[in-house]
Amino acid sequence: MLCQEIELEEKIYDQCNFNYVFAAIDPKDRIDGFWIFSCSCYYNNTEITSIPRYNLNDRIWISEYECRRNFNRRVHEVSLCKHIKTCYVARLIVAQSQYNMHIPNWAKNYIGNDYYRKSMDIIRDLAPIPWGKDWKGRHGIGKVKLYDYTEYCVRLLKPIIGSKQWTCTCDMYTVWKSDCIHIYKVKLNEDRLRNRIDLCISLARKYINE
Repeated sequence: MLCQEIELEEKIYDQCNFNYVFAAIDPKDRIDGFWIFSCSCYYNNTEITSIPRYNLNDRIWISEYECRRNFNRRVHEVSLCKHIKTCYVARLIVAQSQYNMHIPNWAKNYIGNDYYRKSMDIIRDLAPIPWGKDWKGRHGIGKVKLYDYTEYCVRLLKPIIGSKQWTCTCDMYTVWKSDCIHIYKVKLNEDRLRNRIDLCISLARKYINE
């Protein structure tokens, strides 16, 4: 098999399922205002995913302390899902920023580019109401909708002999060996970028000639 050089590689993320993450004031630590989290991905098939379990002592609720202690390992009863992890890290980033404290690099990397804005978008919806109670004496519970994404890798391969070839890791390309929607997206972005470059070059030449 001839060696092939990777001329271009790009990650494409497809939005698929979603879950709700809920946050409430930790009933065991109301003074310090710590949160507890739960996620609808733990619910059974008969439950409505957009409504939280109001029993804050239910084991589905996970405290910030448990999030910190078990972030990188599995718990014997409940595992920390990626949705709760995302919300825990978002809260950490926002809290550290508000108090002008250092934000750990691992937290920035976990959320990714534009980490503060993304974290604020999550916390804005997720933040529970610490003051006041409803008619049943419950504090307000925050809720945020988080989407799951499937990652695909699109590559443009340049063989030593022959024409260039686009590939993708999605099932459509794997089965049919034909250009999929992910390849078309990358091609479209490349065309737009090339057009912008050509426009900048033409404007620069025009400016120089003047």
